[in-house]
Amino acid sequence: MSWNRTLKERFVGRQVLSTDDLIREFGLSGPTAGTDIQECLGLFEQEYGVPAGLLRATDSLTLFTDSPPRRNPFSWLFTRAAYEDSTSELNFRLKKRRRFTASPPLAKPPMTVCEYVMAWVGRD
Repeated sequence: MSWNRTLKERFVGRQVLSTDDLIREFGLSGPTAGTDIQECLGLFEQEYGVPAGLLRATDSLTLFTDSPPRRNPFSWLFTRAAYEDSTSELNFRLKKRRRFTASPPLAKPPMTVCEYVMAWVGRD
């Protein structure tokens, strides 16, 4: 089973939220809230194939950073590499966004999807 399919299975059965629902879920406001949330959560869709509407504020980022255990060490190695690559991209894009918005560096890394979104919009 591919690493991506395993990850997506964690979200099976969730209702897909609209952009307005996501804005409420993450407690955002303002004229750019919809754009900000779609841009930020769109990274998860781009890197992991998980649609933005399936993400929740309380989701731990370990879902996206820690590969599930595998019996086969070679399979684990390739799965781990895929997770590391996507995690690196999320970190890079967050740092790039914070530089663009002149936000200071983060004191600690985000632990939940909500913390990632708040860091993205500069409300950490």
